[in-house]
Amino acid sequence: MTQKQLVTHAEEKQKEKEKEKEELLRKSAEVKKGEDKNWNEKFQQILEMSHADSTSSMEKYISMSNLAHDFISTAKRFNCSINF
Repeated sequence: MTQKQLVTHAEEKQKEKEKEKEELLRKSAEVKKGEDKNWNEKFQQILEMSHADSTSSMEKYISMSNLAHDFISTAKRFNCSINF
């Protein structure tokens, strides 16, 4: 590659990184504008759910799994926006 091609390639990579950063910041802003989650409150509510039979037990653990997934997804988005 020539020097000009290297510079052009580096500029393109920089633009890609800037677009990624903008996208992550936009997603983070959407999370902030969306429903505020009190993670502990939701967790405590799920813990209080009955698990007397298999159906209610399944609902409880599905709710716990969904909450964990939401928490991890949100944490990853904020981590990415902070690290840029």
